[in-house]
Amino acid sequence: MTVEQLKPVFLDTFRRFGEDRATSIAASLAFYAMLSISPVLVLAVLITGMVLGEESARTALLEQVQDMIGRQGAEFIESLLVNQTLNQNGFWPALLSIGVILFGASALFVQLRDAVHVIWGEAPSRSGVLAMVVQRLVAGVMVVVFGLVVLAWLGLETFLAYWKPGGVGSSIWPVVTVLISVCFFTFVAAAWMKYLVPERLSWGDVWPGGLVVAVLFTLGKVILALYFALAKVSAAYGSAGAIVILLLWIYYNAQIFFLGLEFVQSLALDRRRLHPERKRKIDEKSERRREEQAA
Repeated sequence: MTVEQLKPVFLDTFRRFGEDRATSIAASLAFYAMLSISPVLVLAVLITGMVLGEESARTALLEQVQDMIGRQGAEFIESLLVNQTLNQNGFWPALLSIGVILFGASALFVQLRDAVHVIWGEAPSRSGVLAMVVQRLVAGVMVVVFGLVVLAWLGLETFLAYWKPGGVGSSIWPVVTVLISVCFFTFVAAAWMKYLVPERLSWGDVWPGGLVVAVLFTLGKVILALYFALAKVSAAYGSAGAIVILLLWIYYNAQIFFLGLEFVQSLALDRRRLHPERKRKIDEKSERRREEQAA
């Protein structure tokens, strides 16, 4: 597609982003993420530690966190990992501990799935005991997949940090590492979108949205790091500074993920790639949003 062809798609993306109140949805998701972040990180370290070793996995994760949200944020994450540990006094206590942590971590992914469905015109999750059990099981699988993504991410970052060519190649290596990271996060974001969206979309439909998310995530790492350093957020909020920094970081990334979703939706509508019933639901949702704004 040419720039002229993409222009109305981008305009429609931002219009839908505003209509769906994606910033409010992102704020709600950030709140749930703060409640679930401890068990999510514990499971991510547990899964990654099976390959790298628990201590190495913890150290590598904290190094990446410090690069993104600073030393105080990394210390806060470290305290969460220390305070929430698995019960290792036998098989059954350990299994029960994993189950409790997995249940707590799954809440975030249940909310993420519901948010994506709302954006795509689908009704929220059904109520009932059986429906809740199924949702939690599916969300539990998503938690495990998230742990595998963290493993791949840390492995990639470690490889890029230690495998650095000499000579002329060393001067362009930072650019190469950024491009590799963008490619990795494009695939990850596109895969999550393909799974979460309640519509059968091809990889060709979702990878542009993944690219939008990956580019904004990469830019956000730099911009937010500078903002946190120059704005002295941690000093302004005292002992709660680390929580505020982490909340802002999650809020930003939730917004760019939803923006990517809106772009996928606008692009699919422009290409006429959606099922007529899905298009009808999205149109009805947009009409309701416009009526709410006019009221």
